[in-house]
Amino acid sequence: MTSIFGWMADNAGCAWYRLLLPLGELRRQGVDTRWGPELKEKDWEVDILIGQRVCLPGPTGIWQRLAKHKGKRPLLVIELDDDLLNVDRANRASEFYDNPYAKANLISNLQVADLVTVSTEPLAEAMRRYNPNVVVLPNCIPSQMLSWQPGCYSDRFTIGWQGSPTHDADWAAAADPVRRWFNRAKKAGLQVEMHTYGAVPETFPQVTPHRHTKWNPDIARYYPSLDWHVALAPLAPSIFNNSKSDLRVLEAGMLGFPVVGSNVVAYHDSIKHGANGFLVSQPSDWGKHLQALAQDPDLRQRMAQAGREFAATRTVEANAHRWLEAYGAV
Repeated sequence: MTSIFGWMADNAGCAWYRLLLPLGELRRQGVDTRWGPELKEKDWEVDILIGQRVCLPGPTGIWQRLAKHKGKRPLLVIELDDDLLNVDRANRASEFYDNPYAKANLISNLQVADLVTVSTEPLAEAMRRYNPNVVVLPNCIPSQMLSWQPGCYSDRFTIGWQGSPTHDADWAAAADPVRRWFNRAKKAGLQVEMHTYGAVPETFPQVTPHRHTKWNPDIARYYPSLDWHVALAPLAPSIFNNSKSDLRVLEAGMLGFPVVGSNVVAYHDSIKHGANGFLVSQPSDWGKHLQALAQDPDLRQRMAQAGREFAATRTVEANAHRWLEAYGAV
C-alpha cells in the first residue's frame, strides 16, 4: 500500500485545503496517509513526502539531504498555493519571502523535488522555471458542506469577508467605495453590518456596525460561524495575484453566498457575472452590486443556488484521485 506524509507549514486554510482535505479523503478511500507540522525520522520512510512551501533552514536541510540520498527515499513533492517568489511589497508576507535565504532555499528545494503541485495554471507556469514537472491540482471542497444552510440574521443584511492581514493592497482600492455604500445604506434605513473573520487588514473600510471573529483553526467551527448574506472578494491586479486560486469564490459558493469580486484573472472563470455573483470592473460597481443584492432576496437565492452548482463540480470526494494520479505519473 502506498504511504504518504503531508508535512504542514501551518494550521491555516492552506494546509486544510492543500493537505488535510485531499489526504483525508484518500485515507477514507484506503490509502495510508498521515500529516503533521513535524517530520520525524519514521516519516522519512514513506513512499511519498509532500512538503508545504519548504524554505526554512532546518526543513531545507532535511529536504536537501533526502534529495541527495543514494538509497531508497520518498518521492519528494513540493506543494505551493501561492507564487512566493513574487510576493507584492505591499503584502506583509513579503517581509519573510523577500529574505534572500528564504527565496534561495525555496528555489533550491523546488529544483531537487521530484514533483511540484500547485493550485492554478498561472502558478504552474511560474514554477516551471525551476522544475519542469509541475501538476495543477485545483482546490476542492468537502461535499457535505453543499447542503449546509447559513444562519443569516433575518433583521439585517450582513456583508462578509475572511482572510489574513496580508490583503492590504487588495482592500486599498475597494475600501472607499464599500464604505461609502455602507454609510449611504444606513442613512437610507437599511439594517446592514460587516462581519469579518480571521484578521482585519489596515486598509479595510472603517464601518460600523462591524462584528469580528478571530481565526479558529478548527474548520468544523469555522464554516458554521460564517453567517453572511454576501461575500466580498477584492483582489488587486499584480503578478502575485495572477497566480491566485478562486478559493474565495469556491468557498462562498459552497456555503451559499453570492460573491462580489474584482474582475481579475483569478476570478474570470469562477464568478459568472449575474449568475453566482458580480464582477467589479470599476470602483462604483461595489456599491451598485451590493445595493442590488441588499434589496433583492430572490436574487441572492438564485445566486446561492448557482454558486453551489459551481462548487459541486469541485468536491474533494470526486477529485482526490487526481492527487494519486499526479504522484503515480512521476
